[in-house]
Amino acid sequence: MLITSHKKTSFFISAFISLIAFIIIAYASRPIWTESMQETESPFSIAQITHLSDRVNSQMAAKDVQVFIIARAGRPPEKLPAGIQYTHIAFGVYSGMEDDSITPSYAIYNLYQDNENKGKSNLITDGTIDFLMGLRGNNVRLLIPIPALQEKLRNLIGTTEYTTLHNPNYSYMSNPNNSKYQNCTEHTLDVINSALYETSNQDTLKLLALENFEPQTVNFSQLKIMLGSIFSAGITLADHRGKVRTATFTTLTRYLEKSKLVQEMITIDM
Repeated sequence: MLITSHKKTSFFISAFISLIAFIIIAYASRPIWTESMQETESPFSIAQITHLSDRVNSQMAAKDVQVFIIARAGRPPEKLPAGIQYTHIAFGVYSGMEDDSITPSYAIYNLYQDNENKGKSNLITDGTIDFLMGLRGNNVRLLIPIPALQEKLRNLIGTTEYTTLHNPNYSYMSNPNNSKYQNCTEHTLDVINSALYETSNQDTLKLLALENFEPQTVNFSQLKIMLGSIFSAGITLADHRGKVRTATFTTLTRYLEKSKLVQEMITIDM
């Protein structure tokens, strides 16, 4: 009788510990914030996304914008870490008018996390509507560089030199001051500096970032990162020492504003 009772108690304790472990692991293995993935779900309808896409393209074309930077949140705002407003950014490059349409078209140049191997990324060119399919926030933010920088970026984006700026080793919170890993925002920073300083040398670009760019300090649970790294190759602190500091749309905007390279900032609500 006592033996049976003891066995039942041990079983329930073991089951409880397993449940807690499962919850911790499941929580820890979730993205720190939504990764730059191409295939994500949106709470908005196709019609809503299409309408927002047309508004983005039309507003950029009305201002004769050749290149802009677009940012979206891939998670609801309340689930983002403090100080993080947007999770994926990319370049929009004017590509003319759509066939049989009066709607202007922009090609969106992305760095997307690989869907299969979370520790890798790919350069993907798609359209504004494709970019917005991963929208989980209530707006998109557009940064229009000054015309001189737009011209430099247009001459670079899509070229062989542009592809050499891609580091396929992906981390959600890559350190922009070294070239061990890269995410979409760090890639955007590298492309901008490459256009400004006319170099694709990684050592030079990282030195420029270290001297001129102020990354954002983000506070995370070390336990969550440690456990999460076991289950996702995209979660790592191997390129950080001390505080976790990464490039965000906010810090990228500050960097460009400090150098008077921003023509206009626009927010378009859903």
